[in-house]
Amino acid sequence: CHLGMSVFFAIYCRFQEENEIKIIREICLYILWNILKYPKHIKYRQIHKQALYSYLFQKCHILGADFEKIFIDMEELLQYYGFKKENDDNWYYHIQLLHLWECYRSMIYLQPMYFYVFILLLLIKQMI
Repeated sequence: CHLGMSVFFAIYCRFQEENEIKIIREICLYILWNILKYPKHIKYRQIHKQALYSYLFQKCHILGADFEKIFIDMEELLQYYGFKKENDDNWYYHIQLLHLWECYRSMIYLQPMYFYVFILLLLIKQMI
């Protein structure tokens, strides 16, 4: 989770914001925040495949998004964040929280509000 890569991704996504990106961002922020907020609660370190599947399916149906693409992207992001898929097909997180904090910060910068502030700061810096 590198800030520079996150900013580049944010610039790219702002111009092509789609429902898929919104869904992924929302779910990632929800998962990461709950683990960071409740680090000792085991339930937030486990993601049941069926629950994730059902939630994504419902969101995609409502917004008309590509469910299969989002489900695959979401599983790749879970792996990137450090979750491990075990024999029961559920996801578990067992590593340190500092990595998750960096991932959370990167995801936050993908929020439209932060993107526009970043662009404004870049413009101000160029004028100075």
